[in-house]
Amino acid sequence: MTPMRAPKATPPAWRAWIPFATADGRRGAGAVLAGAAVLYAVVAIARANRWPHLSRSDATAVVAFGLLLFAGAAATVRIARWDMRRVRRRLGANPAALAGLAILVVMVSLAVLAPLVSGDPAQMGSPSRERYQAPGGDHVLGTDRFGRDVWSRVAHGARASFALSALSVILAVAFGTWVGALAGIAPTRTDDVIMRGVDGMLAFPRLLLLLTVVALAPPGLLTLGLAVAATGWMGVARIVRGEVRRMRSREFVDAAIATGVGRARLVARHLLPNAVGHVIVAATLNAGTVILLESSLSFLGLGVQPPTPSWGSMIFDGRDALATAWWVSAFPALAVTVSVLGLNLLGDGLRDSLDARTSAPA
Repeated sequence: MTPMRAPKATPPAWRAWIPFATADGRRGAGAVLAGAAVLYAVVAIARANRWPHLSRSDATAVVAFGLLLFAGAAATVRIARWDMRRVRRRLGANPAALAGLAILVVMVSLAVLAPLVSGDPAQMGSPSRERYQAPGGDHVLGTDRFGRDVWSRVAHGARASFALSALSVILAVAFGTWVGALAGIAPTRTDDVIMRGVDGMLAFPRLLLLLTVVALAPPGLLTLGLAVAATGWMGVARIVRGEVRRMRSREFVDAAIATGVGRARLVARHLLPNAVGHVIVAATLNAGTVILLESSLSFLGLGVQPPTPSWGSMIFDGRDALATAWWVSAFPALAVTVSVLGLNLLGDGLRDSLDARTSAPA
């Protein structure tokens, strides 16, 4: 006698209003990336008249990010490994994570396409006619006290924020992973020495340390990225160290050691892959913190230096005209809020998707 199958759970009614969130997640992330890639290509083609004015680096970045979006969409749809299918299914069934992914793709696309979709952020208008012009007409988001277009400055300011975030997070993850793996595989006494140093750095206020480093070092985006990375690797080190120490007692590690595998190969091939998911989540959440730090430092005049636009410096420029020209500070502040919200939503979704203890959706 054929056993009866249990009926599939009916998805909640609110899920029908979210086009990319399905019960099993088969279309989720892939549909978001595919839709973003098509929209990105449409915008790039529609602004073809601006292409001759792009520098070689800007044109390369526009093309490379477009190809990356299409490749990411194709790879997400065609993932075949079971564990990655499980991650994709959970991520696709999480509407908050999909919203975070969509926000992040839109904001990064805005940064890459800034030379195509906006004008010169440093171009000043007539002080008598275009100073503090309200949103609308030729200036969608209004102008600042120098008659500069706020939309252009917000779009180009995204480039500095995301470039700094990517640079600092990559450096922090690389160094933190190395330190954490070293502490995790080292003898107990060496591990204690390394981790007490990490704890000491964690106890020191990060913003105060950043202010000290940035004030003493020559200003610039590279200096700021190195300073942020130097003060943000400790959390990654603790995560990797904990995972490596936890996995050292497993049977497959003993089997690998019995076959004569060295410590470096043991860590790289057998222990670190188990910490990749946790590192990805930490990097995603840390990226939002970096954007907030960059905005805070730029607000104080110690971050990205003029004439390069920055969200933090734009908020500072509009502080004296909040009652009459609120848009000068409001729109860059909104850009910071939306970007950090998207990164946090995506980070929370990745954490739930990569956690093997969380039950998969039905």
